Amino acid sequence: GWRASLLVQTCIITPLIGRVVTSPQVQVDVPTRIQTARMDCLTLQGAESSGLQNLLREMRDMIQGMNRNPLTLSLSSTLCILHAIGALLLLWSAPYLFLSADAPSGLWTQILSALVFSSLPSLGCYVGAICCSRMQGFKAGMHATALRISCAFAVLAAMCGPLNSAAEGFLARFLLLCLWLFCCGCLLPILCALLMTSMPSYLRSFNATSMFLMLHLLSFSVAPLLVTLLM
Repeated sequence: GWRASLLVQTCIITPLIGRVVTSPQVQVDVPTRIQTARMDCLTLQGAESSGLQNLLREMRDMIQGMNRNPLTLSLSSTLCILHAIGALLLLWSAPYLFLSADAPSGLWTQILSALVFSSLPSLGCYVGAICCSRMQGFKAGMHATALRISCAFAVLAAMCGPLNSAAEGFLARFLLLCLWLFCCGCLLPILCALLMTSMPSYLRSFNATSMFLMLHLLSFSVAPLLVTLLM
């Protein structure tokens, strides 16, 4: 059951990585004129329209605008899935490591799990931002470079699933878990920077709100339910 869970996260994230890698250049480098586009939200469409109708109409237009940018949808889905997988790992990584061969006591396993979860994603955020900055990925017109860097970290994180499924010892599983947390932390600043610059200005707030809504629903509602069913 534990090994199947790690393989599932690899199967989920691999198509997203492929979609990001195959995104055409025109979707990666958004023209400046699109970036500066404006749209007045919740504008009355006529005296006969109610406030609720206007709200639903604007939400429909926003969603249609988001669907026109596959790159943004892929990046948002990647962030949501990684956050949900992190919530799953936070709940069952200690029992998974404790059941490994040559594992320490349950208390030390729990302490080590808490230590890596509290430190490695933060360290990864710093390292990922530094790497992208040194390779000029945060500069204007260099979205493709930032996308290549993020794909490299995403591939490393995805490889941890099948490798961890083949591992039996505590040390190998623990190191692969650390690598997954570190690589996902490296992804966060790069993906957030790409999301801020790959959408027109009038869609950024709606896209961020929708993404964080799905992120919290998956992480704090669906993920705990899945862990309860698996355990």
